[in-house]
Amino acid sequence: MDDVKKTAGQSVAPGVPAGRPGNGRVPAKDAISAGLRKLWAEVEDEPVPDDFMALLDKVDAARRDRKADPGAPA
Repeated sequence: MDDVKKTAGQSVAPGVPAGRPGNGRVPAKDAISAGLRKLWAEVEDEPVPDDFMALLDKVDAARRDRKADPGAPA
């Protein structure tokens, strides 16, 4: 466990908040929450693939065309 450090007598993994002072452990609920927040931040920072952006552009264009001519077949 190289990525675990000691903080005020507690073992704390990076990005995980320390537990209550004196109990020497991180509450599971806090660890899960911190892990999910870190994962979400990493996903948010990922670029959107070009193929997916092209697909979104096609959907947007189809919606614009449908608004311009509401009687046109879908």
